[in-house]
Amino acid sequence: MFCLIAGLIKVCHAQTKETGKVDPKEKAKILQKLLRLNQDQTTKVIEIYTAAANQFEKIKDRDKGNLNKIVIDVRPLRNETVARVRSVLEKGQIADYEKWTRQTSDTFGGWAANQAISDR
Repeated sequence: MFCLIAGLIKVCHAQTKETGKVDPKEKAKILQKLLRLNQDQTTKVIEIYTAAANQFEKIKDRDKGNLNKIVIDVRPLRNETVARVRSVLEKGQIADYEKWTRQTSDTFGGWAANQAISDR
């Protein structure tokens, strides 16, 4: 299982380095494989990540690329996104999701991750 996680993180990292963005559908497909999401869960996660990506772009535009402002302004969106994804998951999937979000914090620029968990 660890090898699968490590491989998926490397693929995501390559996508992020190349384009600067991770496609919400691709990110949801990674979760689908990692957490064994059913199709309904996967569809909901795609919707959540797509909405979050759109909101993130608005924040980025509004803050005109000022990273200090973006980091602050994106925190509520990040927390909401993590909470929304968690609400789609079954009990047994939540621990693996939280582990994945901690491991991918750097890969996704903190988008997924430990910041939201540590803010609780």
